[in-house]
Amino acid sequence: MVQAIRIARNGGVTVQLALPSPQWPPADELRRATAAAIASLSGVSVVDVQPVDDPPWTPYRLSSALKAPLG
Repeated sequence: MVQAIRIARNGGVTVQLALPSPQWPPADELRRATAAAIASLSGVSVVDVQPVDDPPWTPYRLSSALKAPLG
């Protein structure tokens, strides 16, 4: 689900998350939890978690290791 991570020299971190859909129910909770986890790291000054929908997320983007248990 992590599309991109950018780390600035000033300690700012931007993370782009590809969500299954813009209306995905746990989207806000995932953004908050991601921001909190990154903010707890040493040297991080600001965290910006952005949802992205291009390219759209599909189950086909899962790695083989994650697809295997799903059949």
